[in-house]
Amino acid sequence: MEILRSGIQNAARLPRNIEVRPIPMYDGRQLKRWGLNASALPKGSIVINRELTFWDFKYYIIGGFVLCLLQSLLIGGLLLQRRRRRSAEQSLRQKTEELDQFFNVNLDILAIANSEGYFCA
Repeated sequence: MEILRSGIQNAARLPRNIEVRPIPMYDGRQLKRWGLNASALPKGSIVINRELTFWDFKYYIIGGFVLCLLQSLLIGGLLLQRRRRRSAEQSLRQKTEELDQFFNVNLDILAIANSEGYFCA
């Protein structure tokens, strides 16, 4: 019962009349039917049931563009990294081949000197 009484007391504190400024509202389909332009309506008017335009999706379009741009940058970075890696692998392969050739040639002429200073094979 106390809950009801507090609710009734709170309801008694409300003003009797609440003044609400009327907001003009128009139906977009009817405006189109009668060939009226929404820019001719009074300032602050609300148009309901209007057809969506391309510009109504601007945030989705901008978000998609930014996403595509980021993906393009990431793909470009990956391609650049792949090119650098291939260049490094090719350089490493070339240096390895040079070292193999050097050691293969030098092993054939390797000789051991004895205590008298003569080389024996």
